[in-house]
Amino acid sequence: MPLVSLQERLRAISAGLGANIPNDGFRVLAADNTESGLSIGSEDGQRSIDSLLNGVDLAIFDNLSTLCTNGSESASDAWVPMQNWLLKLRRRGIAVLLVHHAGTNGRQRSTSRREDALDTVIASRRPEDYAPEQGARFEVHFEKLRNRVDGDAAAPFEAKLESISVAETDGVRWSDCDLRPPLLKQAAALFQDGLTVREVAATMRISKTEAGRLRLRALDERMLVNGSGGGL
Repeated sequence: MPLVSLQERLRAISAGLGANIPNDGFRVLAADNTESGLSIGSEDGQRSIDSLLNGVDLAIFDNLSTLCTNGSESASDAWVPMQNWLLKLRRRGIAVLLVHHAGTNGRQRSTSRREDALDTVIASRRPEDYAPEQGARFEVHFEKLRNRVDGDAAAPFEAKLESISVAETDGVRWSDCDLRPPLLKQAAALFQDGLTVREVAATMRISKTEAGRLRLRALDERMLVNGSGGGL
């Protein structure tokens, strides 16, 4: 995105939060504000970024398709240099958030090898009743959690970006709601029809782990006849 667009969004976020965003605590590097653009897929590009990450706790790269352009997107070997760099940043104590696009199958585009070194994988999906005029509204699903967390913290939810006005200034803020009731009802109906965990996961576009959790919860809440569905 152009730097001016990023600045406009930050002003709206600041207004929605009712707080200033300090320059020394949040920095933006836009590709159109650098001489040769940005690339993190090559060693030269990584070195040019390294010096800017001193004292940084979290680096957000948005998005991989525009920032990692070397090699074929589907070639797993092309990801090795990038993975090695991410592990190097981890050793420096820098957390990294990668933003990536999904393919036509709803999964992340290109090689699945990109998930190997990641601690957490989060998928955002359009709700089935989504309409374009609703803007930024999507479901958030945790597909991989290497570190164990409380069950509620990993529960899927819906997020929506809302426009607000604060002291005659246009701003934005997020609202969220729990997705478990409708998801649980849908999963229970599929399991009752005899679908397996794998089939339910594919039908609902969720991970097999999440589908398994939904089946166990449906059994606990007596929404299923014991033994309905559930095989791999």
